[in-house]
Amino acid sequence: MSSYLNDNILSAITNSLFRMHDTFARKIYVFKQAERTVISTVPNYNAIYERTSAGSKGNIQYDMVVQEYYARIYYVEEDQEYLAREGSQDGSQNRIILPKGSIRIVVTLDGYHALREAKRVDVDGRVFAIKSGGNHSGFPNNQFYHFHLTPVDE
Repeated sequence: MSSYLNDNILSAITNSLFRMHDTFARKIYVFKQAERTVISTVPNYNAIYERTSAGSKGNIQYDMVVQEYYARIYYVEEDQEYLAREGSQDGSQNRIILPKGSIRIVVTLDGYHALREAKRVDVDGRVFAIKSGGNHSGFPNNQFYHFHLTPVDE
């Protein structure tokens, strides 16, 4: 079956969308689960039970894992402050109200993989919690992922 758009046109559209993303994307910092490092100077330390044979615990150090990615950032307006389940009607009970200061970010595939395992995200010096699972979009392929973030009161 023939298409209105040939492969060259689709490739040009995809490249234009990535250039647009690169132009407007800003740095975000993704906080992943902390890596656990066991520090033991005793040779009979058992890492599975986190104890020595005498029952004492070893020292455990948690190292924060922070990675840098680029995302387009959209601030949620007053009239867009809810998430509606796809296919639901406007007046249904499936709406989730987002707190004031919530944002929506758009990332590429590498950012998606990092954000789906992350707990917190730093955007412009503010910490946010991830509230959605990363919906994909983009023409002609699904090359961008959207996440809704809510501010964390610290």
